This record gives sequence, C-alpha cells and structure tokens, in this order.
Amino acid sequence: MLLGVCVFQVLAKYVLIFCGFEKCILSHFYVVEGKMHYPEYLQMFSNNGQGKIHVSLRGHEGIVKDLAFSPREVMALLSDGGDGFHRYIRFDDYVFEVVKYEIDPRTQTLTITAKPKE
Repeated sequence: MLLGVCVFQVLAKYVLIFCGFEKCILSHFYVVEGKMHYPEYLQMFSNNGQGKIHVSLRGHEGIVKDLAFSPREVMALLSDGGDGFHRYIRFDDYVFEVVKYEIDPRTQTLTITAKPKE
C-alpha cells in the first residue's frame, strides 16, 4: 500500500521516495535512516552504446538482464565520493555485495560478479 510520495534533494539530485509500511523504494538510491546508498543496477547505465554489461550472481538463482553501455559510463561504478567502487548494488531492490568487476577491452564487456548481501 502506497502511503505517500515525498521529494528530497540528495547530492544535488532529486529522488522520489515511495513509502509503504516498512519499505522505501527510491528511484536511484536506497536510503533508510542515514544508512549507505545502494545504486540500482538498471539505473546506473543508459543501455546505449557498443559495450555489454553481464552480471553473474553467486549463491542466487536469479538472472539479471544484460545491458549495453558506453565506455564513459564505467564511472557509474565509482562510489559517490569517487574514492572507491560501489561495494553493494541493488538488483530489483535486492542488495548484493560486489565480488569483482572485470573489464575486457577486446570485447568491450563489463562483467559484475555479485553475491547476496549477508
């Protein structure tokens, strides 16, 4: 049940928050009571370009859609401060820990290997 829609300014970006009973879904970041930001995979990349993103999930039976990307979008892997890489990414609002990122320049493929967050 949708109880309300609020608009907050987070890091100079407007984010819609849909608040239900005990769950909040944000359009780009997942934030609850000041905890970490977890970017949503489908919103990190444009799905345009010559490169391909493949996701491999360990310990989970789900399948994640491959996306197209432009090489300049690799910057989306950097954390908000730019001082490291995202360690956690949401896939359909399930939080996963990134095990590794692999870039193959020959095939222009980015592979993200992740496992469910413990």
